Amino acid sequence: MKYIIWIIVVALIIWALVTLMGGDATSEDMPSDTPQDGEEVQMMEEEASPDDTADVQRDGTWVVDVAQSTLGWTGHKVVPGGDHSGTFEISEGSFTRENGVVTEGSFTIDMQSLEGDGSGVAGHLRNEDFFEVDTYPTATFVVTGYENDVITGDLTIKDTTAQVSFPVVVSEEDDMLRVTSAFQMDRTQWGLTYGSGSFSDDLGDRAIKDMVDMTLDIVFSPSQS
Repeated sequence: MKYIIWIIVVALIIWALVTLMGGDATSEDMPSDTPQDGEEVQMMEEEASPDDTADVQRDGTWVVDVAQSTLGWTGHKVVPGGDHSGTFEISEGSFTRENGVVTEGSFTIDMQSLEGDGSGVAGHLRNEDFFEVDTYPTATFVVTGYENDVITGDLTIKDTTAQVSFPVVVSEEDDMLRVTSAFQMDRTQWGLTYGSGSFSDDLGDRAIKDMVDMTLDIVFSPSQS
């Protein structure tokens, strides 16, 4: 009789142990919505990722670093080998960005700074055939829109204003912003018709194309004001 009771007791103990062990395993296998140690911190860090705040950090007013900025041009004759290139200097400029949107921007180009690559090219471009820099020493560009990496604005040359749009690439370099672009513009929109075959029929090989290649490389620093 004692032997039977002992067997029953042992069986009850084994059953209890198996039940307890099975219960623990089940609770470990069940998924839990409660964050484990470190999970909540990781989620908060991901929500505050620098990528999500980059646009906000670039908000504010940015000013042209004129010493590091260039505006280049290349004009073409209708015959091969008649190209000329040069530069203008930007005397001042800035743009303001709010919530990732450019709200305003304006730039002044020093027309008297015009340089060219050939003998007499710069002098000819500065005179009354082209820019008349003594009468019109500056040109201006006022930003009217910026969307999908395309800037639109009003360019004024010799008191004539025309709208232009061009794509830009914006990159960050330390605490600076660099804006680069390459595009074409029709010089005749500003009355620069000298040598244009669109306005004269007898120019022959002396004709100069209306479209001018433009490049810009502008560096901006944060405004200190």
